[in-house]
Amino acid sequence: MNFYKNYMKRFLDILISLFALIVLSPILIMVSILVYIKLGSPIIFKQSRPGKNEEIFKMYKFRSMTDKRDENGELLPDSVRLTKFGKLLRSTSLDELPELLNILKGEMSFVGPRPLSMLYLPFYNANERRRHEVAPGLTGLSQISGRNNLAWDKRLALDEKYVDNLTFMNDIKIMLKTIEKVLSRSDIGVCSDNPIKNFNVYRKVQSEDNKMNKDQRLEQLEIGSDFEYSKPLLGEGPSVYNHLENTLNDDFQFTFSGRSAIGKIIDDILSTRTIRTAYLPSYACLSMVLPFINRDIDVEFYDVDFKEGELKVKIDFSKTFDVFFFMQYFGYNTNEDAYREAVKYSRKNNITVIEDITHSLLNENRFKFEADYSLASLRKWFAIPSGGIAYKKKGESVTKATLNSDMAAKEKLEAMKLKKQYLTNKIDEKETYLKMMGNYGNGINRFNSNFTIDSFSLDYLKSTSLKSIKEQRKNNTKYFQEHFRPSQNVQFLFKPSNLKEETPLFVPLVVLNNKRDDLRKYLVDHQVYLPVHWPEKLGRNVYLKEIELSLVIDQRYDEKDMEHIINLINEWSSEQ
Repeated sequence: MNFYKNYMKRFLDILISLFALIVLSPILIMVSILVYIKLGSPIIFKQSRPGKNEEIFKMYKFRSMTDKRDENGELLPDSVRLTKFGKLLRSTSLDELPELLNILKGEMSFVGPRPLSMLYLPFYNANERRRHEVAPGLTGLSQISGRNNLAWDKRLALDEKYVDNLTFMNDIKIMLKTIEKVLSRSDIGVCSDNPIKNFNVYRKVQSEDNKMNKDQRLEQLEIGSDFEYSKPLLGEGPSVYNHLENTLNDDFQFTFSGRSAIGKIIDDILSTRTIRTAYLPSYACLSMVLPFINRDIDVEFYDVDFKEGELKVKIDFSKTFDVFFFMQYFGYNTNEDAYREAVKYSRKNNITVIEDITHSLLNENRFKFEADYSLASLRKWFAIPSGGIAYKKKGESVTKATLNSDMAAKEKLEAMKLKKQYLTNKIDEKETYLKMMGNYGNGINRFNSNFTIDSFSLDYLKSTSLKSIKEQRKNNTKYFQEHFRPSQNVQFLFKPSNLKEETPLFVPLVVLNNKRDDLRKYLVDHQVYLPVHWPEKLGRNVYLKEIELSLVIDQRYDEKDMEHIINLINEWSSEQ
């Protein structure tokens, strides 16, 4: 099996894909012409997908939908944009013929787990993530076993089964069964066994929808996850908005999200120069990477990992890159010497510097490195449905976000209100607002890049006291630092925060000995939802991604809540 898996499988992929491209060239040409006539240009639809080891590649398909948008510039639902011709392409699987090029290039194989959405990467558990140990396939075991009709758990379990039983004979059986299904045009639609179409929405509902009655909920306080609806936090001094606009940069603009802020910055750079390669930290989230990938910019990663008991950064200056992208983590001043050296090197070599200041947004000196561009996601900090911000050090940005986003943000605002009703025992179930929040997360990737922050969020920032936000976060952080005692399995990632200068976004822990997911599950069972940053591998083996767990210390909570989390962690630790 190892010989087939390591050598023969790839050889056969090259041989058969090359032969198929030659033999099917008349069909490829005919379909290309029809797509151009009926749907227009571009003929080939390219989409970023995770491949082997979660490395990102562009998957090719024939276009099957229009680009129709509503009056706000937002793409219409798939059901509206999918034409009769597009449905025919999908039902006959003709839309997938260009994937032969992906197979020839080595990005895919004829047989393997289907490459799913990039947005799903943060939501796989350790077993499900094993589907990326092999190259994704044109077809796979789950495709011949029910395709979209399967429930997500069954579908991903079949992918894992394929990885464990990868043999030549099994691949032959899957290919023959695939041909039979294509000819019979079966398993095309989505049936009721899989009622939630998107896996990230399914996993959010599955992991957070604890079936508790009101009495049980009163006994177990829910902490963490998405912000619920709340009124602005009033207090003395300047507002959050005043803090955001108080900058020595020449220009700033509000955007719909942190991701769109990165996109606006990249587009502004591209208006004056070419970007071939961007140099990003290996410890990064998908939202940082996709704006580059979606603009066909190559991404290289420099090492950021947990080594010798601390977070270490290693930047390779022998690399060639046009953009250097960096951040300080969780609001703690970390690796300043390494970043100063990298910024100095970039200045000498005409490299554009972008700093993601999301985590250090409320620190006393958030622009200390004087990057060419800075950006932040505001939704990480405040109870708002949308919000990002992009700063430019010198000159005015050419690309501006100006479109009204109130309708786009409406679903998230409604979901936040429903969560508030759930937390105050006015409604009994969570699934509705969890689905809404999950679907909204998918929508952010599709929303018009020219959307600005919605009016509710902007008013919230103008009315919320900066001092009140910072004080509550600092008090919670201080309580953790003074009362939590590290154990053999659970330790602080950083030394205690300097709260005179820093306002942490989270207090990060590292959970050692392969126990992070166990602790996280224990906390979820007690309605405490702590995030991890970030589980996506993106082709890099970063140990920190496997052990990090973020303690929520935001303004929703007080010392009593912090004590509750500490007690739960201690209870779990005592059982180990």
